[in-house]
Amino acid sequence: MDPRISDLLVWLQNEYREPVRIPELAKRCCLSPSRLSHLFRQQVGDTILGTVLKIRLEKAAELLAFTARQVAEIAEDVGFGCTDHFTRMFCKTYGKTPTEYRKAKQQAAEQAIPACAKFKRSGSMRATRGSTG
Repeated sequence: MDPRISDLLVWLQNEYREPVRIPELAKRCCLSPSRLSHLFRQQVGDTILGTVLKIRLEKAAELLAFTARQVAEIAEDVGFGCTDHFTRMFCKTYGKTPTEYRKAKQQAAEQAIPACAKFKRSGSMRATRGSTG
């Protein structure tokens, strides 16, 4: 992969909250905007804006699953200026609204807890039996 594209990917992963302007990114890479767009798509398989959208939505999904923060706050934190746009893009990508996604993740986690508790109990019972015999 072209090192300029690799560097740009790292930058996008770290600075996904920032507004993305192709001309500014092109200057960072010492390429014309059209050459950058073409090279990026050729090597990454997606557009720059498509890649940023995926990164932002992945970060949002993590925050929805593991925090109790408000959807609007998460949307803003990952770089969406409009909560409605965030919700539309999230729903298009994940097939659920952010709130539905969070509830599904919470339910999955709650169902996993009893399975872990059962495993721990059965494991401790074996240890107890083994130590008495």
